[in-house]
Amino acid sequence: LAYTPRNIMTQAFALLNAPYGWGGMYGEQDCSRFIQEIFATVGIHFPRNSTQQAKVGRMAALFDENMPAPKRSQTLLQEARGGISVLQMNGHVLLYLGFFEGSPYVIHDMWGYLEPSSKGERLRVTNRVVVTDLTPGIGTSSGSLLERLNVVRVVEGNIVHP
Repeated sequence: LAYTPRNIMTQAFALLNAPYGWGGMYGEQDCSRFIQEIFATVGIHFPRNSTQQAKVGRMAALFDENMPAPKRSQTLLQEARGGISVLQMNGHVLLYLGFFEGSPYVIHDMWGYLEPSSKGERLRVTNRVVVTDLTPGIGTSSGSLLERLNVVRVVEGNIVHP
């Protein structure tokens, strides 16, 4: 396939609702394998783990832990490109889709996230490829996906992993 944001998004959405499998458990894929697979369809080869994947492409933004959420959203709006930007946080990678009704959206293979509950926090298991905004985890000890972002990379054509 030609490397276009549309083709990458089409490949990502073809996997929507596919089950999660950490490290390939049960023959399924995790977040880094999801990213690896969708970019491979256009001939761009990513390393296997999320830490190494966060080094692929042109650095578009680097977040420090003290950056407030509104500034993070503004940075995504200005710097990330839908369909060809990979977002990374410790232990997780996501494909950026763009903004909808004022919120940034991503598609990613997600096992679960914490959410506030009357008893403190509870684990909400998704266990599949999902489209979400970056609010999952908000109000918890781990923080929202947005609050946990470290890096935005724009993946340009003809990249071979480091």
